[in-house]
Amino acid sequence: KTQKLMATIHLAVLKTRQNSKGTYSIYVAVTHKRAVRYITTEYEIDDLYQFDNGTIVCRKDAKIMNQRLQYLLSEYQKKLDSITKQEVYTCSQIKDMFTGKMKAESLVTISEYMTERINRLRKENRGSYADMNVYTLSKILSILGDITLQSFSSDTIALFIKGMNNFK
Repeated sequence: KTQKLMATIHLAVLKTRQNSKGTYSIYVAVTHKRAVRYITTEYEIDDLYQFDNGTIVCRKDAKIMNQRLQYLLSEYQKKLDSITKQEVYTCSQIKDMFTGKMKAESLVTISEYMTERINRLRKENRGSYADMNVYTLSKILSILGDITLQSFSSDTIALFIKGMNNFK
């Protein structure tokens, strides 16, 4: 059995990224498939000792900052939980979904694309070819599920080939 690859998120401070004011930004780290991408938050600390395992310490405003950061993290967790078939996306794609660079409404699923294509073929009186596309779509959906076209990667292709070999 293969283990499902699930993305995780946590708070991070990068000691190599001290900004021009001499402070350190707090990031939401997205980890997936051995890759990490960082999303900058509006929160900063003055020194590295003020950040301990994802918690702000040794500051007058530590309690309120921790509450705000936990809220922010919970919002990202909701977004992460809403992504089905996480294993087909790269870490960068997941980060882009979080930051809005890859908008949910711009994501077209295989089913949506193929249904539109099949309808167009039928209007063009190409019924046999449309039927072939219906069969192809059913095989793709049974192996990969209704993933987005944007999620196709070498991993997705490998998963599809493995699934096709099971039909032999």
